[in-house]
Amino acid sequence: MAADYELVETVADAAWDAFVEASPHGSVYALGAYLSALTVKPTPYYCLRDGATEAAVLLTHGTNGELRSDRVVYDGIIGAPRDGALNDGRIVLDSFGATEFIAAELARRHETVALQLSPAFVDIRPFLWHNHGTDGARYSADVRYTSYLDISRLANEPAAVLKRARRSRRREIDDAREQGITTREELDPALCAALYRQTMERQDISVSPEDLGEMQRLMHALHSAGKGRMFVTRTADGAAASAVFIGIDGKRGYGMFGGSDPSQRRGPAGTAVLWEAFRAVAASGVTEIDFEGVNSPRRGWFKLSFGGTILPYYAVTLHGGRNSTHG
Repeated sequence: MAADYELVETVADAAWDAFVEASPHGSVYALGAYLSALTVKPTPYYCLRDGATEAAVLLTHGTNGELRSDRVVYDGIIGAPRDGALNDGRIVLDSFGATEFIAAELARRHETVALQLSPAFVDIRPFLWHNHGTDGARYSADVRYTSYLDISRLANEPAAVLKRARRSRRREIDDAREQGITTREELDPALCAALYRQTMERQDISVSPEDLGEMQRLMHALHSAGKGRMFVTRTADGAAASAVFIGIDGKRGYGMFGGSDPSQRRGPAGTAVLWEAFRAVAASGVTEIDFEGVNSPRRGWFKLSFGGTILPYYAVTLHGGRNSTHG
């Protein structure tokens, strides 16, 4: 007998957070504390199969016609944890069935759909095959990349982790110590947002006051929930040179927000703030860092210079849904 699927709108409460934390596709971006501080109103769903929760689904559509919130790096389908009683073939089949239903149901309910899936979500065939061979609306897919850095040995064997980094990063860590540059944990979202704005403006990218305000709310919300820590690097004379905010869930840390004073861009502060932040979170049990995308040449190469592993993830988009024919 065919499975009976249902997509049910829900709320991002404690039960939602527990599901997100247990899922291999869940991330800090899908936790209730983060979602509640967004400017957009996210829409969370559960996908039920014969009454049991097969997956969670998160949509984060924007308010000005944009398809999704840029502040949510990973959303979309958040599958249930692997059932150890099932073999690999059954797991693939069940996951495919749920994804196939979700792709069709989202297209039935929404004119546009935009999802950016976790790097752990690898099978997007149901999206690519939606309405295959018909004139109905189709999903398109783009591949993007992030980098994961293993910091599990950083607390006890920092040299083993540093060995993976490029020589320029190792040199700048030494230079920071020689120049009296220090990094401490400080919660100052306004400072982080200001350094981020300066960094973007140096690259001729403007950031609105509304975006900066949202960034500060998100940092406050995650810190209050015990899901985020901020670090500030200062020069020998005490001036703030760089800052970074690390989001943290049960799987890893995420390099979420950060920036540097443009006058310090040729110095070691930008390297030092990340390295010292990683050491601090590793000491509290974080074993992996997601650099949150390596999709632009300049920032991408800098992040990769710490020696992480490149992973692809998928952005899937549909236009012309809701009233189209589904095959």
